[in-house]
Amino acid sequence: MIALLAVVTMTAMALVPVTAAAQAAGPMNVVLDGPKIVAVSEKNTYTISAVGGPAETGGNYSYVATLSGPAVTDAVISPSNGISTTGKFTLTLTPPSTPQDFVLTVNVTSYNAGSSESQSKYIGIQAVRPVTITAKVVNSGNVTLNSVPIAFYLDDVKVFNTTFSVSAQASSVVIYNITAALASGEHTVRAELDPQNQFARFSGGGSVFTQTIYVNPPDYGNSDGILILLFAALAFVTYIVYKRPKRKRRR
Repeated sequence: MIALLAVVTMTAMALVPVTAAAQAAGPMNVVLDGPKIVAVSEKNTYTISAVGGPAETGGNYSYVATLSGPAVTDAVISPSNGISTTGKFTLTLTPPSTPQDFVLTVNVTSYNAGSSESQSKYIGIQAVRPVTITAKVVNSGNVTLNSVPIAFYLDDVKVFNTTFSVSAQASSVVIYNITAALASGEHTVRAELDPQNQFARFSGGGSVFTQTIYVNPPDYGNSDGILILLFAALAFVTYIVYKRPKRKRRR
């Protein structure tokens, strides 16, 4: 009995420092993440991840988000504040309707009943007028096509890929906005329809369509100093031919 009590006592003493360490709050750290280049008036998602600080020992995290810039009166960040026990938040940003640089700032607080700690993070964001690529695919066949892949490239760099479906004797439209800050001069946009040639192809027999766009420096009294896109909207009209399986000949 004496030996057993000794073992129990030693085990209890060994657990004390481990429990105390688990309850100690770690240093506070905040990460604000989201796109730095966005299309004007197009909604985007941003996330806040906060850890550490007094909230770790039985408290909450809260934040307040603000936008600052020359003309952000029509820009919206929602929700602009919030509280959680996890430190995870998701915000929706609607940029201003005019191209400009602006800043998203979040002030995050970690607190409990006895203390609090705050940190601020910000992202510099550029709102631009996007180059809109519109691919209209017309199915002139009698079979519905499902999950047809299509990819878009800007200057040989893939910027978007997706799949689409198009009913027989109907059309489908795929739209993508290029929001990269394009340098002045000539750029090439390429659309690849069904690269593996499993479902469809262009009426000419290929699966690639290429078009050149031009971006000029500011001119014509443009006080905003934005890029003028001579060809801001591109339209790829593609008549596709579905691939029929070969029929076996009857003997």
